[in-house]
Amino acid sequence: MENRPDISVIVISFNQERYIEKALRSIISQQTNFAFEVVLSDDGSSDETPNIARSVAALSSVPVIVLDNNNVGVMRNFFRAWENCSGRYLAFLEGDDFWRDIGKLEKQCRFLEDHPHYSMCFHEYVYANEQGEIAVNSKKRYRDFSQKDLIDGKFAHLNTILCRNIIGDIRPEAERVIQGDQFILSRLGVEGPGKYISGICPSAYRIHDKGAWSTLAESEKYSRVMETFFWISEYYRRVELESLANVYDHKICQLILSRSAVSGSVKTGVLSLFPKLIKILRELRRSVRKRIYIFREKV
Repeated sequence: MENRPDISVIVISFNQERYIEKALRSIISQQTNFAFEVVLSDDGSSDETPNIARSVAALSSVPVIVLDNNNVGVMRNFFRAWENCSGRYLAFLEGDDFWRDIGKLEKQCRFLEDHPHYSMCFHEYVYANEQGEIAVNSKKRYRDFSQKDLIDGKFAHLNTILCRNIIGDIRPEAERVIQGDQFILSRLGVEGPGKYISGICPSAYRIHDKGAWSTLAESEKYSRVMETFFWISEYYRRVELESLANVYDHKICQLILSRSAVSGSVKTGVLSLFPKLIKILRELRRSVRKRIYIFREKV
């Protein structure tokens, strides 16, 4: 494809008129020798978010595609953006977050070009308040991630990642969850390890009263995590990576036991029977989704 960009930056937005301009300007201000585009998919905002995005796009020297959709949910909206991406690499930013280093894409893309066995690289992030002021500096200790780390769900914030464009095959299952970052990271782990890049100013993750994840009750987060584990397991089973499907079946068992009232010794005993539990889970996997909703009602 002629004039294909090296990098596609996926932006998803929903009712973020107060934040979207800052998010987009933090992308189009990037100084890099690699060609890049921005693909923004708006999930049916009722405010001025898409109009503001189009205004920024009209004045941008960087190609900015703005897609209007009906309200379809976080990950379906995400993949509508993805199917319009042309880049060999993908970066991500939600419409209320922003980058703080104009050399971010250059540094990350250069690393992946020079190290083809890595599937992704990432850097630090900080929390910002509603006004965009840095509220909390993360005290997280950063390190490189092995393939196993990524497959098992080690966390890197999506707005810090640059990865190879290899995530399309998770779409059927990933569209069913809202916690897509863990799904993406696990899939990247199948292809290769992840590199922590120091020397990049941390990106900003904004905390406010309309955040999709930060505002969920703990019981709802629990249900969403279990749902994500289930669909990751189903994906790995579909692509015939049974051992990785078992990893997430095991996580489901651990999560259920963590909410139970049984003693630690009993939990240990149950987990020791893991192979038998996996067989049971396989036989009952069609009914697991129904069980998830039963748990939602109980917690």
